[in-house]
Amino acid sequence: WSTFKTLFPRAGVVTKNTGHNRPYGNYPYGDYRTNNSKMLFPVEFDDTRMPAKWRVLGVRTPHGSRTYPINWFQTGTDVLNETYDRTYIVVGASKIQNFAVAYNRKLSNGTVLTFSYVENELPVIFVDNEGTKWDIFGKAVSGPRAGEQLKSLTSHIAYWFAWLVFNPGASIYPLS
Repeated sequence: WSTFKTLFPRAGVVTKNTGHNRPYGNYPYGDYRTNNSKMLFPVEFDDTRMPAKWRVLGVRTPHGSRTYPINWFQTGTDVLNETYDRTYIVVGASKIQNFAVAYNRKLSNGTVLTFSYVENELPVIFVDNEGTKWDIFGKAVSGPRAGEQLKSLTSHIAYWFAWLVFNPGASIYPLS
């Protein structure tokens, strides 16, 4: 909620008065997030490269899928630049602030940018090798490319076991 409020300072909660007697401020599923053997629905899962309930950012490329465990982004906002399956990827993530995003770092004119992280400036999370600052939404907010937009990659956050159901054999950065 605090990250969301930082990104959208005028946002609010519609209401907690739903007519139901529920503790909306509490997580309702007990140890589900941490108990790797407890599933809410049947699923076949035999991949032990990571714990089943680790949260990952999964990215699809034209010929495969790549997985970035959010647990690896431990401090502040971390940025990862890589080329996978001929796709130039930049990932920005923070386990602490609970977000992960992926963009194509190759621009339409063929320029490939290299990014590093910008600490404590949300919504800005990246600065590129040309001096442009980019926000979490992939928009250049200052510098030589101000106003430009990075191309989003097909990605989403999921539990490891759920990502694998739809992307069997997905590679994991940097393990495979």
